[in-house]
Amino acid sequence: MRPILLFLAGNTDDVRTSDWTIIDPTLKVGLTNTINAELQITQYESLTTKSAADRASISGFGDTFGRLKINVLGDDQGAVSMAVLPYVEFPTARSGLGNGKVEGGIILPISFSVSGDFTILVMPEGDFLKNTVGSAYHAAFDFLVNVSHPSTSDGPVTLKFLRPNTSNRTTRRSTLWMRQWRTH
Repeated sequence: MRPILLFLAGNTDDVRTSDWTIIDPTLKVGLTNTINAELQITQYESLTTKSAADRASISGFGDTFGRLKINVLGDDQGAVSMAVLPYVEFPTARSGLGNGKVEGGIILPISFSVSGDFTILVMPEGDFLKNTVGSAYHAAFDFLVNVSHPSTSDGPVTLKFLRPNTSNRTTRRSTLWMRQWRTH
C-alpha cells in the first residue's frame, strides 16, 4: 500500500528543501502472475526551498509515473524476493514543481526477510534525467536501504536511508531521510 503522506527533506549547497506529497496512489493491474502495470498519480505536492537569502514555495498536482513491476525471484514471498521496475515519468506537474520533461529509469528492489519479523529492502536505481540547462539528458544513480518491522496490526514502521545522489543536484535526488505514514 502506498503512503497517504510522504515527507522528504534534504540539504544541498546550504539550501534546505522540504517536499510534502499527499494522496499519492499507485493504481495496479495484473498482466500475468508475475507482471503488474502500475500508474502512480501524485495528486498534491508541496515543495519549499530555504537558504540564508531566500525562501520559495510551490504546490499543486505532481508528475505521473508509469511502470511495470516484473517479479523475477520470490514473487513477493519467501526469504528473498526481487523485481525489475522500468519506469517513465510523465510531466504532469505544474511549472516549477516539475521540470516538464519525460524522464525514466529502472529500479531493482531486493527484499530480505530476516529474523524477528524484520524486512530489509535494498534498492539500486538508475535514472535517465533531463539536464537542468540545455536539451541533453544524463544518467543518475540512487541507492536505498529500507529496514521495516511490524509494530501493530495497523502496519509496519518504516525507516529509509537514501544515499544522496551527487550526479544530479535536484531536490528529489538529494533526499537524506524519509518518513511515511501508512493506512491499513
